[in-house]
Amino acid sequence: MKDKKITRLIKYLKAKFGQNEILVVDFWDSDNCAIGITDKTEQYLMYISVYKRKPNKFYISLENTQLSDDFSSKEYNNIKLSDLEIQLISHFNL
Repeated sequence: MKDKKITRLIKYLKAKFGQNEILVVDFWDSDNCAIGITDKTEQYLMYISVYKRKPNKFYISLENTQLSDDFSSKEYNNIKLSDLEIQLISHFNL
């Protein structure tokens, strides 16, 4: 079962941006403090972790799933929710 911070965040993001705009992909099913979300085309991935983070602080990694393995993702550590939303809007082209 995912950490409550993760489940609340996903519920919030889906309510704010739309159920069909954000898809949950759980490549890390054994990691209760992390989740992945993609845009509706499944091209853009945001990995989110709350492991050892203060309340309302997140680690995120942004990836383009259709680029080669050489693609270096953008990473942000200890960002607040409003900054996570800005990155989500930009990365998912919302």
